[in-house]
Amino acid sequence: MERVGHLLWDRGHIGVIEGNLSARIGPGKILCTPAGTNKGFLRLDDLVVISDDGVVLKGGVPSS
Repeated sequence: MERVGHLLWDRGHIGVIEGNLSARIGPGKILCTPAGTNKGFLRLDDLVVISDDGVVLKGGVPSS
């Protein structure tokens, strides 16, 4: 997801803090970008894991 965020930003498809990226990583778990973070320069530690019902399992505040 780090690389995807950078590629999207580098090619002008997303702005610095707009939008979000997410991917299902297993039953009941979703990996997503944090709110208000530069998607062009994400680090693995920045990412958030949430449950299907939106409960944060790891990380900070998820994007909407």
